[in-house]
Amino acid sequence: DTTHLIESVKTVRLMVEDRLGLSADTYDLFDTCGKIEQLKDLQRAIHMAGEQGECTIEVREHALATRLRAVEAENSQLTIRISHLEEELRSSLARVERRFAEETIPRIAELAQEGAEARRELGEVKRTLNGFNPQEFIASHDSFTEEVRRRLDEVDSQWQTDKLALTLVVDEAVKHCQQDMKGLEDYVHEHIGKIDTCVATSEQLRRVQ
Repeated sequence: DTTHLIESVKTVRLMVEDRLGLSADTYDLFDTCGKIEQLKDLQRAIHMAGEQGECTIEVREHALATRLRAVEAENSQLTIRISHLEEELRSSLARVERRFAEETIPRIAELAQEGAEARRELGEVKRTLNGFNPQEFIASHDSFTEEVRRRLDEVDSQWQTDKLALTLVVDEAVKHCQQDMKGLEDYVHEHIGKIDTCVATSEQLRRVQ
């Protein structure tokens, strides 16, 4: 009867939406003769099937809805990828901070201690020079001057070596951090157009509905 057929139309649409995960007004139903919109169309589909035949109804999703679902899926993947990049960046920053704490800061402390030792030795040299008798100083001038120069050269050479090592450590850490930041920035710029497309398509679908 008519009531039963009307209920059947609603049941078919509810079944489609439940099993295929489609939203209302985003798809149409078709049989072999055309679109099923009214009660007579459903009656036609049932009549064409016959008593022993199978009533086949085709579900055709609207092109805009199909595109929107694809864009939403792509947007979800982009969101996941950006989250991964952010996590990688946080991990890189954590590694840099850990390296500073475990390597750079202790080395700075060592250099400071070595600098203090060098200043102490220079102070001893000055005190020794102040206590010299002029005649004795003149007598041993060449050897003493060479010894002072040698010790000062050693201190300066060690300081330059340590300073270069520290500079390399700091530069390397900063370089890694900048590379991670550049990678995230390039990725976001590369995919920002896709995100804009998703937003525009979503807005278009809402207007159509």
